[in-house]
Amino acid sequence: MFQFESGGMRDVLRRYKPNSVEHLTALNALYRPGPMSMIDDFIERKWGRREVAYLLPELEPLLRETLGVMVYQEQVMQISNVIGGYSLGGADLLRRAMGKKDAAEMEKQREIFLKGAAERKFPKAQAGEIFDQMAKFAGYGFNKSHSAAYSLLAYHTAWLKTHYPVEFMAALLTSETSKPENVVKYISECREMNIPSSRPTYKYPTPTSPPSSRRPARPSASVSQPSKTSATTPSNRSSPHALHCRKRGSPASPASTSSAKK
Repeated sequence: MFQFESGGMRDVLRRYKPNSVEHLTALNALYRPGPMSMIDDFIERKWGRREVAYLLPELEPLLRETLGVMVYQEQVMQISNVIGGYSLGGADLLRRAMGKKDAAEMEKQREIFLKGAAERKFPKAQAGEIFDQMAKFAGYGFNKSHSAAYSLLAYHTAWLKTHYPVEFMAALLTSETSKPENVVKYISECREMNIPSSRPTYKYPTPTSPPSSRRPARPSASVSQPSKTSATTPSNRSSPHALHCRKRGSPASPASTSSAKK
């Protein structure tokens, strides 16, 4: 499953129990070197076992979505704009400087941020702490737009795998034919899901072949795309390229289904 396949990520999902794409987006951004250390705190805040607090009231509308935790680069830019008085263009330059960890440039930006915060009557101590948090975060912060796109795709693949497991695993195996190690891994997963698969073959039967010769098979990487008939006919669920594994006990073809009914 895209982005959420590793054992560690699955464990995080079980503990957090996301119920929206926004939750998936935040977890996807956090599950990376650096911010990964914040995941436990993020989960505790979600379940009310740890207080969600903000250094300044003005931060709440900017960080409410992520339970008071800086998760996205866009949040750093918004905080720079609201607290430090940066323009959005200037905030993007600050984000880049933080990512490069240039000590001289960071000291210069710190003075600009504190001056802007003072002009807006924010306490110097809190403004300095906010800047330090931003500087620490910006080195590993992830872009929200990227994380949202990844998470939406992960949601789609999870839905397909849940509701159409045979078709999903067939397509997955087809897409991984050039990587034998992945094919082995996913065939093992098929067995765990009680989805048997046939051996690879170059001899693809046509949709009119007898049922005995139409056992779904794992396609070779050199096989071309399926014909229009096999791709567009819903009842032809055993099309060799589009479906090369099936649930145990399910019919191999429409013909076998009709004969079974008789």
